[in-house]
Amino acid sequence: MQQVTDLETEMKERPATKTSRSGSLADVVVAAVAESEASKELNSVKKELEDSKAALAKAEADLSALKKQAEGTSTEYDRLLTEHSKLQEKLEAGEQESKKDL
Repeated sequence: MQQVTDLETEMKERPATKTSRSGSLADVVVAAVAESEASKELNSVKKELEDSKAALAKAEADLSALKKQAEGTSTEYDRLLTEHSKLQEKLEAGEQESKKDL
């Protein structure tokens, strides 16, 4: 990798010549640099993909937990409504008996 960097620097500093050997060397350097940059970009994209997958898995787990919590809340709400209704009926029945007693 250091050789590629040295060649890159040398090619930038050297005036452009059209000899077959320097053209070939330049092609090799350009190809190596392009491959290195592509490799870095590929690794970066792979890391981003892994991070996105992890975030997706966490979001799905959070969603599942929220759904379970909502189901539990809904069940409790229904139970409380039923209990309230029964208590209202008892209260009304008690009020009617007290009116009869008067």
